[in-house]
Amino acid sequence: MNFVIFGAGGHGKVILDILKRNNIEITGFLDDDKSKANTEFQNYPILGGVQYCGSEESILGDKFQGIVALGDNKKREKVLTKLLKFGMVPFNAFHPAATIADDVTFSKGNAVMAGVVINSGSKIGNNTIINTACSIDHDNTLEDHVQVCPGAHLAGEVTVQTYAFIGTGAIVNPGITIGFNSIIGSGAVIIKDVPDNVIVAGNPSKIIKKIV
Repeated sequence: MNFVIFGAGGHGKVILDILKRNNIEITGFLDDDKSKANTEFQNYPILGGVQYCGSEESILGDKFQGIVALGDNKKREKVLTKLLKFGMVPFNAFHPAATIADDVTFSKGNAVMAGVVINSGSKIGNNTIINTACSIDHDNTLEDHVQVCPGAHLAGEVTVQTYAFIGTGAIVNPGITIGFNSIIGSGAVIIKDVPDNVIVAGNPSKIIKKIV
């Protein structure tokens, strides 16, 4: 089955490295930036954008494997939804230098980078990014389309709701819920639940803006 990475950028480079380390060969990249069409990225062809998958020119077939390598949570979901309609089977990319407990459960289309630790009892949804050297302790729940940035640390029994974004180096105390579509600033220390649709920052953290 053909395998593609959507996103010919920095995140795509990291995903490519993970796949190579797992001896997975890709067919090429997809990217909606028309200026990149029919060029190469990391010595692989950029086949086209999302619409390429349903075109007469497509070499991918009715079903193909892939992963969306975009940092923006909502853009990542939007592209994934389109690719699923064209027959993409989402793939979980796990770096071999990640440490994942045996009973951790994953849905589809997730990326787990080098140095990550995910401890027992945690549940990971669809289309998440768990970035370099962050830690997800026991019994965490990460819902769909979230991102945990490099060096962030989530203590036990934390819930991260859909679309939430946890910035680089943030610390989340045990039992906290990070609300729907909320953003945790880099280096923030979260000591109480974060409501939906807000930006929080600081130590201890406080709400600095509401997301309309």
